[in-house]
Amino acid sequence: MIAIVEDDPVLGAELIVSLERMGAIVHGPFRTLSAALQAFSSELPEGAILDVELLDGTVFPAADRLNDLSIPFVFYTSLASKGRSRAHHYEVPVFDKSVSSQEPIAWLVQTLGKASP
Repeated sequence: MIAIVEDDPVLGAELIVSLERMGAIVHGPFRTLSAALQAFSSELPEGAILDVELLDGTVFPAADRLNDLSIPFVFYTSLASKGRSRAHHYEVPVFDKSVSSQEPIAWLVQTLGKASP
């Protein structure tokens, strides 16, 4: 199961459709940090695509939880090009939303050992 943590409903839907076309089971999109943390407390994903800025704050507490559990994740955020995001402190890719959503999806799929899209 792949978790999507994204506050933009259009982008969240795009990510879901792309992943489901590849045969992935998708959980989310979670538009808030609190919703993501609640979901992660009941069922952990195999991997995740995370936006940095959510409706109720930043995603970093959820990223910390995934990181602590060695669950692969990638950031897909508009903050990447600004170079000021705390996302750069994790040892995971940070993709800017100016690139196709297929790039973070491809990285995650490859990391999880599945066939590339």
